[in-house]
Amino acid sequence: MQTINGINHVMLICHDMDEAIKFYVGVLGFRVKATTSTTMSPTPLSGEGNRATSKLYFLSISDSTMLVIGQVEHNDATPSSPAIDYYWPRPANPFTGASQLDHLAFNVDTLADLEFYRQRLLEAGVEVSEIQARNGRPKFVKSIYFYDPDRTPLEIATWDYSDPDWKDHQDDNYYIDENPVPSLPDYARP
Repeated sequence: MQTINGINHVMLICHDMDEAIKFYVGVLGFRVKATTSTTMSPTPLSGEGNRATSKLYFLSISDSTMLVIGQVEHNDATPSSPAIDYYWPRPANPFTGASQLDHLAFNVDTLADLEFYRQRLLEAGVEVSEIQARNGRPKFVKSIYFYDPDRTPLEIATWDYSDPDWKDHQDDNYYIDENPVPSLPDYARP
């Protein structure tokens, strides 16, 4: 049986590719896998029938996952704050309503990795939250929250099961929606 085994890539739009590369490669440590310039469909700001030019940089996060950064001419869009914005450092962009991509969360294996990236972001002058530990019911990831140079909300999270905080964790604690949607299979209900 065929199954989807991960995310191939996610594409984010930036205003300044040089600043984006300084951040994603220089601070977060992603590797540049490919670069290209291309033309895209007409945009409202490029004028009737005109096509916008775009730079696309493909950044390798792991062997099978990439982040694509696109710099599009005439782009003046500013991301909205995430819907649950209280985890991110202030000041945030105003919340203008839910968007197709609320925020992007990268994964690390351990709490030590999370602490490393928090310190690295701070040293690069990036405002970053304290490590947020949601140890209630249900227990969830530990995360840090920050913005890229275009104010795209980002998160780095870990499911570090070797962390002593996880010793009493049980997966069935995750099913707490009192009115689950009809398409949720019976076998997945508590």
